[in-house]
Amino acid sequence: MAPFLPFVVANLLTWVQTTMPSEIQPTAFFSQAEKEAIQGFWNSPGVYQTEVLPQRAILSVEGSTWLFDFYRARGQQGKLIPTRDPQAESEQHKRWDAWIDQRYALDEWLAEAESAAKRGEEFLLTSPTDPGDAPADMVALAGMPPRFVKSVSPRLHRVRFSDLQLRYEDHVPMRRKYAYYRFNEGVMDVGQHARDLSLAEKQRIFRAAGLSESDLRVMVAVSLLEGGFDSVNTYDTGFVSVGVIQFASLSAGAGSLGQVLLDYLREDPIAFQNDFRQYGLSVTPKGRLVALRIDTLDETIGPGANLSIIRDPRLIAVFARAGRLSFSFRVSQVRVAQRMYHPGNDPISISLGGQTITAKVSDFIRSEAGIATLMDRKVNTGNLGNLQAVVQEVMVSKGFTTFTQLRSAEREILQRMKYRKDYLQDPALSQPL
Repeated sequence: MAPFLPFVVANLLTWVQTTMPSEIQPTAFFSQAEKEAIQGFWNSPGVYQTEVLPQRAILSVEGSTWLFDFYRARGQQGKLIPTRDPQAESEQHKRWDAWIDQRYALDEWLAEAESAAKRGEEFLLTSPTDPGDAPADMVALAGMPPRFVKSVSPRLHRVRFSDLQLRYEDHVPMRRKYAYYRFNEGVMDVGQHARDLSLAEKQRIFRAAGLSESDLRVMVAVSLLEGGFDSVNTYDTGFVSVGVIQFASLSAGAGSLGQVLLDYLREDPIAFQNDFRQYGLSVTPKGRLVALRIDTLDETIGPGANLSIIRDPRLIAVFARAGRLSFSFRVSQVRVAQRMYHPGNDPISISLGGQTITAKVSDFIRSEAGIATLMDRKVNTGNLGNLQAVVQEVMVSKGFTTFTQLRSAEREILQRMKYRKDYLQDPALSQPL
């Protein structure tokens, strides 16, 4: 790749420094010479190897999708929390959930028995009770449930760079009744947790991103739920998810992940070339992913790039390598996380006495535990949920007329806004007075 580097970098600098009124797709993001060099690297002996693993039982994509649609159809409000099943809200819901649990157990048993047979092993577990036909009212609401668990043949993927070796397994095992599983070809790796990096290294990253020690404590606390700078996930509804707070490309093949790549390209185009472009990945001026299909040399953009990356673990390994080894890529992750997900500057407007008053979240949420609570929700859902309604209720119940007065009720607000983790119990974070 070295002969092409000066030409590529010069063009990248011109591109990212030019203001474009709309996104115009170039004839090609990669020259033919670049494409052939990229393909040559990936086809080099020992760079990419796969092998078939023993048969196993996992949640089916069809079953997971049906569960998501079912929970929505029965009126489940808000985002489904990935780590737990929704609570039944009526006797009818309990009856449906009981049937699903029994059916799931039976499907799981059947898939495990089939897997054992294909592995040539004896399977002695007793079959669970067959729950019979699906409840008619449930079928009328959400359609006939598919088989929830299937027997599959996963593959092990080994990817070797000159400075790092990585391995992934597809057909990722899921927790029971997980509602977000979408891609059998997807892989995942939690990477090196942010908590395992030295404090000095984390401070160096945050200083380079222009952030404070307080910002560091908050983001580390939130990232413990998501992974490390090198974590990757291509099996769920985030499509391609990468990094310290799982920046996701979403269905459009852009999202927060596209913003991280765009920030990286603009801030350090030479490092971007070394970490992404030379392996077949890039980003458009509006933050859509670009991925080269290594076997055909076709360029894919946005949704197409999503599928290229999901179907070819070599490409997601490029993200993991950058997260593990590139200081500049880590800085871009932190900078974009702060810009997109820190709730401090988000506006809140409520009505009091016939008048609308407005403030920023940081006007009444002052503690690190408070910022982490809201950031956790914003990272996972894209918004602050019912914060505005909670603030309205607290203000009225306590007779407050200003947001300054509301500071004294910060703990109560946070207790009501808890999402995935109780940051009021985290001794590493400053707490409400």
